[in-house]
Amino acid sequence: MTLYRNVASLILAVMLLQAASGILSVTTPLALDSMGASALGVGLVAATFSAGFMFGAWFAPDIVRQVGHIRAYSAAAAIYAAGILMMGLSFDAIAWALFRLFQGAASAVMFTAAESWIADSTPRSKRGGVMGLYQLMLKLAICGGPLLVVEHAADDVKPFIWAGLLMILAVIPLCATRRAQPV
Repeated sequence: MTLYRNVASLILAVMLLQAASGILSVTTPLALDSMGASALGVGLVAATFSAGFMFGAWFAPDIVRQVGHIRAYSAAAAIYAAGILMMGLSFDAIAWALFRLFQGAASAVMFTAAESWIADSTPRSKRGGVMGLYQLMLKLAICGGPLLVVEHAADDVKPFIWAGLLMILAVIPLCATRRAQPV
């Protein structure tokens, strides 16, 4: 039980990230459609997130090594949250593609920081159980996030505010942990 308590703050932080991501995964294509974007445009905006994630995954280990887990995660969360809030300020598909690119890269850094920390904090013999719980909780969060914005119109700014708020809150559990971050 102590083992799960040791990584609970990390799991909570990534759950908040996933809840925000879940909101965006539903809100972004609906909002783009309400703006009159073509199906190709919606797909391209979605693809830029994935491209950003791949780019971020390439550099994330070096970033985490250079600045540490908490700083890497926190800076990436700030970039991601800024991108979310900018989406709420600028209803423009081309701008959104750029925002989603940076969000994808930031997401990769956040996952790298959290998951490497979990792996470092968990004995090998217990890692499968901890990672199983971690994955379950993330799936619940990504499915639950959109429930916060069920009654909002596609062109409403409130889903972006909710997603931005959750992303900002995703920093608190990680920064408030008493566990030492990995070297």
